Amino acid sequence: MSDVFISYSREDLDKVSQIAAAVAEQGYDLWWDKDLPPHLSYTEVIQEKIGSAKAVIVVWSETASRSEWVRAEADMARNQNKLVQTSIDDGMPPLPFNQIQFASLSDWSGEDDHRDWGKVLQSLSDLVGRETPPPPKPSPKPAAEKPATAPPPAPMPAEPSGSGHSQLPLVISLITLAVVVGAVGWLFLGREAATPAAQEPPAGQLAENTADISEDAEEADSNPPTTAEPQPGPANSGEFNETAVIEDEDGWTNFRAGPSRSSTILGRIETGELFYTHRQRGSWWKIRTDDGEVGYMHYSRIALTSTLARQPKVYFPDSASRIITAEEMSRLTKSELRLARNEIFARRGRIFESPDLREHFSRFDWYQPVSAEVEINDIEKANAEAMQAAERQR
Repeated sequence: MSDVFISYSREDLDKVSQIAAAVAEQGYDLWWDKDLPPHLSYTEVIQEKIGSAKAVIVVWSETASRSEWVRAEADMARNQNKLVQTSIDDGMPPLPFNQIQFASLSDWSGEDDHRDWGKVLQSLSDLVGRETPPPPKPSPKPAAEKPATAPPPAPMPAEPSGSGHSQLPLVISLITLAVVVGAVGWLFLGREAATPAAQEPPAGQLAENTADISEDAEEADSNPPTTAEPQPGPANSGEFNETAVIEDEDGWTNFRAGPSRSSTILGRIETGELFYTHRQRGSWWKIRTDDGEVGYMHYSRIALTSTLARQPKVYFPDSASRIITAEEMSRLTKSELRLARNEIFARRGRIFESPDLREHFSRFDWYQPVSAEVEINDIEKANAEAMQAAERQR
């Protein structure tokens, strides 16, 4: 039994070899068809290997999208809930796999801190059921871990018996050094005492909720947060100079006491809840909550608001698999409900007649217009009808 199976097109062998090597370096037991025994049927081996693997990485490309074998292998993996999708040429996976999230590795060249490669490793860790091993070359310890004060000097060795050298010059030098250090320390402490400490902003001071601002920009602009009191955020956060929200289909993400999934869980952050961080190397980023609590979160779950601001809004990415509640729809304006309703059809590749809808959805990488009439499932149909009814009531 192998941990990971890789499905790909033969024309992408060079890039896939790099992915396979990186997966193997993480300690996973890997199988791909270069290991196919010559005396066995291809179909028999593939079915057996996919069935026994805990995770299946599908490497999509233009040629892989046209391959019946890759599509069949991806379908088997999807039906067994072990599909991990990647793309190596910036293209979307083919229908119906474009409805499932994928990691873009078009600009990945083997680095451990690549954002989407981190998503692949996180998926493998979740599916295989063990921690992702650390990178082979550990990072050097930061300077901040060094002791704040130098250790006391080792005692001078005693003079050999019968030495004729006097220790008086050494004693005088040590006394002089102690006097100088004491004077400098007194001046420094005096200056620190005379300088008032920066006031930490009170917890919960943020005036606007991120979800409210993003859902009704005009209302937020007409009521800007007051600046009379210090606000928590980049201006007052020191190393936490980026605002962020979580990016998790479950609607919440844990943050931990250390940079590892085995570390103690300190708490969790919900969708729409603002917190603070900064761009860091490695898979675990240090974060600070709005209440001032500091911990670590896997960077695949972090969405910087500076990046989100440049992207059009996705309303309900899971509208094909769950019923959207009336409470969720009540938070949308009439125009937003129209976009959210048509988002259901856009994900199926509908070609829109309205110019504003064509322009809006063309800004999404996942939108691939294929037909004026598309099929939607029963859940999507129920959501679309409920949103249309809510539109009429506005």
